Amino acid sequence: MIARLAALFAVVVFVTGLFGCSNVNNEGNFTKKVDKVRPGMTESQVHDALGAPDRKSGGVVDLRTSSSGSALVGAVPAGSRYEDWYYDRNGTHYHVLFAASTTHPGRWEVVRTTATPAGAAVGSADPVPPAR
Repeated sequence: MIARLAALFAVVVFVTGLFGCSNVNNEGNFTKKVDKVRPGMTESQVHDALGAPDRKSGGVVDLRTSSSGSALVGAVPAGSRYEDWYYDRNGTHYHVLFAASTTHPGRWEVVRTTATPAGAAVGSADPVPPAR
């Protein structure tokens, strides 16, 4: 009887360790996924890699404002439209920024990714897009 309980306990501990993940581990796994997102990837490829974003926003790259679009200054011309896919994982804000492809008309591609760690003092450099 004691041997059976010990064996059952060992199985439960093993399965819990195999399938139970802490939030920190999940965040680390998401960071590894984001690190694999590269410029030129399509929205479909990013969706397959990261899943649906928590929010989407967009606009026009403007040199005068402090917004997600300002992260694209130098990467795309001012006045270009962009889309920002926002992911919040344990307080860390991840942004995947898309702009129109220069080689494939009509297609949006990753231009840049950014991440702001939880607790970082960034002022307005990492805006949280408004809920839609």
